[in-house]
Amino acid sequence: MKLTSGLILYRKQNKGVEVFLVHPGSPLWANKDEGVWSIPKGVLDQDENPRSACIREFKEETGYDLNLNHEDLIELGLVNLYSGKNMICYAFEKDIGDIKVESNLFDLEWPPRSGNIQKFPEADKGMYFDMQTARLKLNQKQSVFLEKLDLYLKNPELPRD
Repeated sequence: MKLTSGLILYRKQNKGVEVFLVHPGSPLWANKDEGVWSIPKGVLDQDENPRSACIREFKEETGYDLNLNHEDLIELGLVNLYSGKNMICYAFEKDIGDIKVESNLFDLEWPPRSGNIQKFPEADKGMYFDMQTARLKLNQKQSVFLEKLDLYLKNPELPRD
């Protein structure tokens, strides 16, 4: 089973905690909003450390280089995604503001069954959401990580399995 690694950036604002999520690129997702946003994530390369992978994937999906150390990441645990992949997630407090996402591209036959292969971004936009809004926007399986982050922020000493 493939392992993916993701990274939730969060920031503390006067109105509470906000988390950074990305919207998937391609025409398949263009008119969809609630339940389709994602934590920046991706499959580990062979023999890659999950902490390295989440940092690499964040850069690939956003174009933003976090330049942080593995030890600074908060581990939020592992869940099984709808795709059948397992996802391990980390969190890190950082405010990167409103960035213009510059994501890697992937090939997709579009329109379907046309034989026409086009390139689309993995993510077409990214932004911070308050926790309540993020729960609505985020893919349901990944929303477990918001709960784990919330628990951690309330009591950093509790185990997070």
